[in-house]
Amino acid sequence: MAEHPVALVDICRALVNQELVYYYQPIISLITGKICAAEALIRWKKEDESILLPGEFIPLAEEKGLINDITREMLPVLMKDIRTFIPQLEPDFYVSVNLSEKDITDDSLSTIFEREFSQNGISSSRVCAEITEKVFMPLNEKGAANIFKLSDQGIKIALDDFSAGHSTLENLTNLPISVLKLAMKITQLAPSTRNDFRLLRHLVSLAHQLNLDTIAEGVETKEEFNLLTSTGCTATQGFYFSHPLPLEDFQKLLTNQPSWSEYPFGLEYLAQIDHIDFRRDIIREALTIHTNPDPNARKRALKRLPDLDPDSCLMGKWFNNINWQWHEKADLEELNKLHQIFHDKSRLLMSAASKNQTRTEINKLIDELTEISLQLMDNLQNISIIGIQNHYEED
Repeated sequence: MAEHPVALVDICRALVNQELVYYYQPIISLITGKICAAEALIRWKKEDESILLPGEFIPLAEEKGLINDITREMLPVLMKDIRTFIPQLEPDFYVSVNLSEKDITDDSLSTIFEREFSQNGISSSRVCAEITEKVFMPLNEKGAANIFKLSDQGIKIALDDFSAGHSTLENLTNLPISVLKLAMKITQLAPSTRNDFRLLRHLVSLAHQLNLDTIAEGVETKEEFNLLTSTGCTATQGFYFSHPLPLEDFQKLLTNQPSWSEYPFGLEYLAQIDHIDFRRDIIREALTIHTNPDPNARKRALKRLPDLDPDSCLMGKWFNNINWQWHEKADLEELNKLHQIFHDKSRLLMSAASKNQTRTEINKLIDELTEISLQLMDNLQNISIIGIQNHYEED
């Protein structure tokens, strides 16, 4: 049995005496450069003012079956804290909280969350449940059902420490995960070698293709931060920005509104890839629907279609969140115009394919779609090049 620096009775006493508190580490948007969320990290503030980190007492609590009691006692603390700094928050700001394997298999968990949301007047969208990879290996039916209950309430679900070695890729599509947190080791190794950087970049790309937000953990240097902006990662956290802070200090940080602005050319690169993927997929599925007599194959093609709404496709989501300070307004307006026309042509192509129009008509629409796409790509690449040049000239 592993040795523990404290006894179980000490933890029980700490709960009674309300010595357990949350510290908050800011999460930084790589789109805006501002604080967009926070992670609540439990601390034990002892009577002598010394602070114990979770690794010094949580393993014992899990081993002895006390972790559920800690979660039940600390969720009201979390809600009270969120309520104190809600006036300072943007509408989409949320706070993530770590849940253990035993928490996930507790059938009362969703009920406790629901009660706390109601009593504190807090929207469920303000909370994200972080679950580490090891919880998913294996994940029983009860655990999976409870995760879906939390998601159905409106709570975000984050897969924490991704790439640490436990999870399987199927969890990314079989469970209602909306946030992928990349393990600290992946982030900190990225500057070391070409392959380490490529691994980080491809994990970000994987999450992006699955429409998941990505948070890179453990950023400690300017070099790591700069590399992240070139991958298309959407957010990050680490000591480079801030250590976990007690509530009062975190509120001061929010008031000061610090900014870590860096040109997000990785997101622009992903937007280009998104558009190329969209064009390929829409043409492939249109031709499948037009030429394949098998009705089941045609249904599957429809299910594989990218989103035809210009605001909901991956490139559209990028455009709607773009920081206009980096670009000329006229250039972005022209890009948006081309993007709208491209989607109009895509819908016409799918309609023609579904109505079984002639192959000549289909080919004509494909040619028109491709022409608009090439104009859009040329526009997007020029915008990106000019934006990068302007950014580094300012530096």
